[in-house]
Amino acid sequence: MRKVSVLLLGIVLFSGVTVAQEFVSKIKGVTVFERGAQVERKAKVKVKKGISHVVIKNLSRYVDANSIQAKVPGAKIVSLTYSLDYLTDVESNAGKKVLEDSLEVLNHELKVLNNRRQINQQELKLIEKNVDIKGTAVLDVADIEDFLIFYRSNLPLIKGSLLSIEEKEKKVKKEIKKLKSELRSLNGSSKKVSGKVEIEVSSGVNAFANLSLNYYVTNAGWTPYYNLRASALDAPIDMEFNAQVYQNTGVEWKGIQLTLATGTPHLDGNAPELNPWYVNYQTKRPRSAFKMRSSNQNAKAYEEFELDEASYYGVASSLNDNVATLSENITFREYRINELYNISSNGKRQRVEITKHQLEAQYAYYTAPKICPSAYLIAKVSNWEKYNLLSGQSKIYFEDTYVGQGYINAKNTEDTLEISLGQDKNIVIERLTKLDKAGKQFIGLKQTKKQAFEIVVRNNKNSAVQIEIVDQIPVSKNNGIKVKLTESSSAKVNPETGELKWLLEIGAFGKEIKSFEFELSYPKNKKISL
Repeated sequence: MRKVSVLLLGIVLFSGVTVAQEFVSKIKGVTVFERGAQVERKAKVKVKKGISHVVIKNLSRYVDANSIQAKVPGAKIVSLTYSLDYLTDVESNAGKKVLEDSLEVLNHELKVLNNRRQINQQELKLIEKNVDIKGTAVLDVADIEDFLIFYRSNLPLIKGSLLSIEEKEKKVKKEIKKLKSELRSLNGSSKKVSGKVEIEVSSGVNAFANLSLNYYVTNAGWTPYYNLRASALDAPIDMEFNAQVYQNTGVEWKGIQLTLATGTPHLDGNAPELNPWYVNYQTKRPRSAFKMRSSNQNAKAYEEFELDEASYYGVASSLNDNVATLSENITFREYRINELYNISSNGKRQRVEITKHQLEAQYAYYTAPKICPSAYLIAKVSNWEKYNLLSGQSKIYFEDTYVGQGYINAKNTEDTLEISLGQDKNIVIERLTKLDKAGKQFIGLKQTKKQAFEIVVRNNKNSAVQIEIVDQIPVSKNNGIKVKLTESSSAKVNPETGELKWLLEIGAFGKEIKSFEFELSYPKNKKISL
């Protein structure tokens, strides 16, 4: 038998067969895209002259095998393969054995307590049966006194013992429940599938080398969002640009250098080909006459502009407060976070601060009383392109009060970015129908319908305000229907949309009234609805 073992050892040593060596790697940096992430690992490996077989385990099972890149300075990568590892590690088995032994001890202790409880209960029953001293026998006074002494001394002891046993049983059962939960968790984790990389390295010398391993992994991503705070109408807006980062790759990211990138990497190694670009008429969805500047309208925009944020400015700069460093190229915009982060593999979104800005803004009020008789405070920010914003949701605060949610559309082509800061209850608005000027008239084959409205704005603030009032008259899509504006209170009129607009400045505790009237002319045998 010894001769056989020596022979086999000789075959291994002199036949050139390489023995695989496992090395521990650590995640150093992660670049998170809108969907997916690029992971950078480092490992100290030992290579020998000739061919070495290096194995790196405990990778994510969601690695894109085609994206893996490995580099060993001073050596050549001969081959690289990625596969799933279904083996249970020794540490999990050792931890499982400890839990199982502890569980066995606690179950035995619970049985002992149960036996003691049953014995005490039987003793209690015997004492309670002898309480009834009424019988045919004539009892001596001394016997009664002895029984009472026995009863008073033993009953409290037995009941106290039962109470103590009950409390101990509760503690043991709680500990058993905890250990069972840990055991279930360990059993589940020991069955998790991880990834591993096997690399053949060719080297001209025996040496220790630094292995770099980069790969793309799914089940990760990030979305931008903002906190906007305005303290007064003459103060700038404090803007916090944040990211919500998540990952569920099965591997914890601990103490990593985090970079956030826009877009999604093109993983295909083949050069792209252009297909024909067709153009056709666009079918528009019907929309309401007004666009509400509120969180509901913005939530819809969020769905429409969520994906493509890649743009090119050709700059690299350090952002405010040294929170992150911005760099841009033709494909991506990257934010390198200056602090190290821990991102747990639980799928929960974690807040990462990118930068802060102070936005110089002009404030004005806006109202569309036909839709909602409220005044909305609007902040108008000029030259907003210089802040390199991305489209995303926002939480808005005014005067230390949470106002609601909004949406910043970075694809806005306007020179001014408008941000709604919510309703101001100190500005009261009414839209009244003037019944004395409404009615119908019949002239020949035609009929005329008149309508009139009055808009009353009260400023209950102790300072003057500027407000934009928007209303409308109907627009005819039929040659048989004629619309005529007969009174507008000097409104700016858009004849194509029927929009009426007033720009007013109302003094402290002041009031303004604007009226408009219109008439419709159409065949008297027809009906219309307004």
